[in-house]
Amino acid sequence: MSRQNHLEMSSFDSLSLDRDPWLREVQPPKKVCSKGIWTALGHLTLFHLPAVAITLAILALYIAQVRWPHPTVEQLSILQFVAKGHEILILVSLADVLMYRVYYGLLVDKNGVPLGFLSSPFQLGAPILYLFSWELWSAILQPRANHSRGRPRITGFIIIVVILLSLAAAPLSAIAIIPREGWQQVHLQPKKEEIITYVRAQLYETDLDSKHVELYEVFATSSSRRMANFTYTNYNLDTPGSRLISLTMDFEDLESSSIAIATTPMSAVADQLDRYWREKPTDVLTKSYRTAVNSSEVQRWKQPLIAVECSPNKTAGSQASFSFQSNITNNNVLLDADKDSGFKKLLKVARRKKSPQLGYQIVDLPDSKTSSISAAMGEEEGLLELELCRIHARWEEADVWVEEGKSSNVQSQLDSPLFRFSHHFGDSAKAGDTIKMKEEWLTALGERIGLDGGFSNETNSTYQQIRDFCYSGIVYSLSSDCLHITLAAHLTDALSQTGPTYGFSEGNGMEYPTDSPPDHNDTIIHQTYFLGGHVYDFKTSRTIPFAFSVLLLHVLVVLVHVVTVLLSRHPWHVSSWSSFGQILVLALRSKASDELGSVGGGVESSQTWNTTAAVRVVGDEGRIEMMLRQRSRGTGQDQQLEDGGDNERGVTQVQPDIKYH
Repeated sequence: MSRQNHLEMSSFDSLSLDRDPWLREVQPPKKVCSKGIWTALGHLTLFHLPAVAITLAILALYIAQVRWPHPTVEQLSILQFVAKGHEILILVSLADVLMYRVYYGLLVDKNGVPLGFLSSPFQLGAPILYLFSWELWSAILQPRANHSRGRPRITGFIIIVVILLSLAAAPLSAIAIIPREGWQQVHLQPKKEEIITYVRAQLYETDLDSKHVELYEVFATSSSRRMANFTYTNYNLDTPGSRLISLTMDFEDLESSSIAIATTPMSAVADQLDRYWREKPTDVLTKSYRTAVNSSEVQRWKQPLIAVECSPNKTAGSQASFSFQSNITNNNVLLDADKDSGFKKLLKVARRKKSPQLGYQIVDLPDSKTSSISAAMGEEEGLLELELCRIHARWEEADVWVEEGKSSNVQSQLDSPLFRFSHHFGDSAKAGDTIKMKEEWLTALGERIGLDGGFSNETNSTYQQIRDFCYSGIVYSLSSDCLHITLAAHLTDALSQTGPTYGFSEGNGMEYPTDSPPDHNDTIIHQTYFLGGHVYDFKTSRTIPFAFSVLLLHVLVVLVHVVTVLLSRHPWHVSSWSSFGQILVLALRSKASDELGSVGGGVESSQTWNTTAAVRVVGDEGRIEMMLRQRSRGTGQDQQLEDGGDNERGVTQVQPDIKYH
């Protein structure tokens, strides 16, 4: 049955060949490879210059920091196609590098090239399976005896590098070509004559007494100003933009507590952010820094950070205890009228009143943390409802800017969010910036300037007005949080006042009045300007430097390849076998070899991929075949042929510019 099937198959093959005469058509001889520096240079230019040129052009865009103001969605989509084209050109370039290396081994190297390397130039489109196969690694780790161990491993290393570059080409090309949305600094000043704006007041005082009181106008009538989710203010700041107070009561470090933290930029900083550049673009971002006279170093501004925590209690005697949860200082506070004159005064005044009244008193706690305590007469005779509020304050650095295209509000950002309470007032907080508030400073701060220009007395101070407002029922939904919210906002606004600013310029005809030049004790306001849009800038993303390091590695590989080709004794390139199908056809028309063994059903032994192959001219007719290196019988090793041994058998090397069948 087997013989009959064989005869039938042979007969079928014969009939097929008779019916398809084109299979027997004789094709003209062709050049396998060409030599000459100009021919090689033309080939290298065609296969490598486009990818390298695009990479270097993109690099030039980043070096020049080109800005694209407002690209459309369609334009950004086109760049994705450009990135895909760049990826394809890189793959073509890498494939040509591998082809040269593999074909050099096939045609020139007397030991040939391992079978496991033959398909490497054609695997770059999807190289993962090949990268983790014995087809590649057996030839690298187990070179045959007729090879010097260095060359297969060098070729294997080149293959691995090229595969990794091909895998990275797609995402990294897109990362490099598509610009990121960001800000580009404007290095030229908006005016030819630079205006030096500075503050004469001493900033960032940490020991506040009556000498540091800065009285500012506070009207009896209130206005509405948005502050987080709480509408509050009765301060007229008189700034061109809006200086908001940032406030939060949501803390991830505390389960529940009546604590409010607030911060706001310094008044002089916010006032100057909207000046000088009158015809600026709509998408400009202005950042503010501080510097000193004759100094090129700029520093971030500091701004006040206030935390107020309140704890209620009742007492009928001369003592009262309060519990807190912040852990900034002792969470349990005991006030004793026999030891604290301020607390004694508060109890005496409150109990002397016949009807429920509200009052306050500033006291010094045992741990030297200044706080205010308020009291209200309860329904039971002699019973007082007390609420102790502890105030914690410090200076913290912040970034301050205004983004004109979106809002005129001055923005600020601390190093840590407000809700991370322990970062600001815990053990990890920076030392040296804690603000100490003395009783005389807090008392003077409570004095208000009324509409008549006179100062308020103690019974009508700012603190009394805050206490009356919080317990008046107007803000019933916030009555439990009103006191510490309002105190935090009031003290934050007070500490952010810097007094007037001064301007100096050597130019003529400036609209801004010119004052005396600043001295070494003054703080100069330094502003930088940024334009928004899509920018080619290395700083917009950490992935961009990495992308260019890989893309420039491809450029380096190409340069090494070009130098290797052009500086060789006989520059050449292969003009045949541009696809794996052509390699397969060459193998099919070559003489069968018994060296591979039983591989018809697949390759299981890694030794098979170690078998080296070479392309040689067989006979005098110019017939090219792929040949496997012979093994010595009984030794299991490749037979090492002496020079001229192939010629004695009628086998010669392929020569450039000669046509073969």
